[in-house]
Amino acid sequence: MKIRYLLLLLLHKDNLAYRALRKCRHMLTRKKKTLLGNIQACDILFQCENFLQGGLENVALDLMEVFRANKFNVGLLVLGKTGKAASLARQGGIPVYELTYQDDTYTRFLAKAGPKLVLSHYSTHGSALCALAGIPFVQVIHNTYAWFGEALRQDFIGAIQHTTLFIAVSDWVKEYSIKRLELTENKSVVIPNGIDLAPFRHIDRNNVRARLRVQHGIGDEEFVFLDMGAITYQKNHLGMIKAFEIAMHACGNSRMVILGPCYKAGLLREMMDYIAEHGLQGKVFYYGETARPYEYFAMADAFVSASFFEGGQLTFLEAIAANIPIVTSAVGFAANFKERQGIKTVKPVYDMISFSGAVDEMESTPEFEQRFAEAMARTWENPLRPDFSETELAALDKKHAYKNYIDLARKIMGRN
Repeated sequence: MKIRYLLLLLLHKDNLAYRALRKCRHMLTRKKKTLLGNIQACDILFQCENFLQGGLENVALDLMEVFRANKFNVGLLVLGKTGKAASLARQGGIPVYELTYQDDTYTRFLAKAGPKLVLSHYSTHGSALCALAGIPFVQVIHNTYAWFGEALRQDFIGAIQHTTLFIAVSDWVKEYSIKRLELTENKSVVIPNGIDLAPFRHIDRNNVRARLRVQHGIGDEEFVFLDMGAITYQKNHLGMIKAFEIAMHACGNSRMVILGPCYKAGLLREMMDYIAEHGLQGKVFYYGETARPYEYFAMADAFVSASFFEGGQLTFLEAIAANIPIVTSAVGFAANFKERQGIKTVKPVYDMISFSGAVDEMESTPEFEQRFAEAMARTWENPLRPDFSETELAALDKKHAYKNYIDLARKIMGRN
């Protein structure tokens, strides 16, 4: 009797709990109707698991811009979490759809959006359904997916038969994917990433350099090594700090600035603890993330990166555009520039083709840090710039680099 009374009380229309439940149900229903009722038709559907903030998102945003400039209608489907990058897409007028993947919901979505091609970024969901519907499913491989456990690896391999083509962002990514992920040569091409050169061409470097150095209390005579990349285990920031600690004894007026969003709070604490315990305060600085990386390249005297692995790192291209000396582990794009003036490459800690451990268990080594420190000292002593020609720089511009995507999409879709 008491239970029945409580249920009646809960379900009474004037009860607060009842009204809250009705409101929640209404919101969920409205979201579902919005998703499946207001889908715009598109030529190219960009598909991602998460769309937060990072290199993958930056590449996808640039690609969508280039496709739109070439008269393609685009849409963005996110199957996981959204963040700042999704907001930027919406602000740019790109329809963004959020969907928890289920076969039937995805099939209905495809029917409404009617894409002529799905361009997937780190997402294998729906590849079989696209193949069944006759929609080309193209995957962009953004990195050496060293973090794949066996389950993720099998998901990737399983989607190969349903994937029309794979686009690797560098030769190294393609080689890794063939050797470790069973990608086939005939299903893969390489289209290197590009960047927006305009901010680097139009910046007043001297004024920006002076302003940022005053802002951060860095003297004009001090030599700044810039380490730009998200705080993750892949980037090996701790190994970079240790290499700088060795190098600064030879480079008396040197400082190191680390920039990038923090995705691993525990790792950042470890970095800051090391800085404190080794008396590196006032020598090594972490400034978080920035919306204007080109300004910090103007402020810096050299770019450094000790990453364990990379795909087609945008920061490397940005350092070239800023025309500052580069010291980096020979991964991703850097492997193609070993002999280039102003670019010093250091053999990485791991051979990623044979590496099979967990990324968060990767550790730098004293031998690597010593080699890296020696390269930094040589750069400090003789800071040669890469000095790319205008023709070479133009090839890095996203408008040129991503034209290859346009040509490829037209070929796959049979569109002139």
